[in-house]
Amino acid sequence: MWTPHHAAALFTLYAASIWAAIIIFSVLLLVPINNRVGLWNPTGLPPNWESERKLWDLYNYVRAVAIVSAFVVHPRQKN
Repeated sequence: MWTPHHAAALFTLYAASIWAAIIIFSVLLLVPINNRVGLWNPTGLPPNWESERKLWDLYNYVRAVAIVSAFVVHPRQKN
């Protein structure tokens, strides 16, 4: 039988899973873009710099939505 304690544990597990996915997503997709940008010469940007920026913005938006969802899913303690 499910009790509020079980439900809270389940939602905590959901939130933790979302956070794990956020970390993996960041390391696999955002960090490589950051590393490429770090190698750019500011006086001569590569021809694809705008597409790189747009891709990073998209990935960051997805990450921000996931962060908000992890906070929403995580249960709050009633004091």
